[in-house]
Amino acid sequence: MFSGGAALDPPDKRGTAYMMTGLLDEGAADLDSQAFASAREALSASFSFDVSDDTLSISVRILTENRA
Repeated sequence: MFSGGAALDPPDKRGTAYMMTGLLDEGAADLDSQAFASAREALSASFSFDVSDDTLSISVRILTENRA
């Protein structure tokens, strides 16, 4: 959980924090969206994101044997 959230969106760009959480699983490093989704499925991992006015939270669920 991070301090911040939607309250820190610029006044003329409301929804920026929500949009950012929507893009977090669209790839990482050298993985595009499809490769990232395949890697996530192979690890039995799931991510969830929540934005409130004051916080941004990211939750990850993964099998213990895939934690590393």
